[in-house]
Amino acid sequence: MKQIIFTILIVSFLSACVSDTELKQPSNWNRISVNKIIPAEIH
Repeated sequence: MKQIIFTILIVSFLSACVSDTELKQPSNWNRISVNKIIPAEIH
């Protein structure tokens, strides 16, 4: 279970970095989507 969550975090972090470098926009949208995917108890 922890491995799946860790993988999701890495993938979302990488996609946030890619979209930041390509679009020059803040990654707030990516953080919101990550918060929706991962339960609040983990944070």
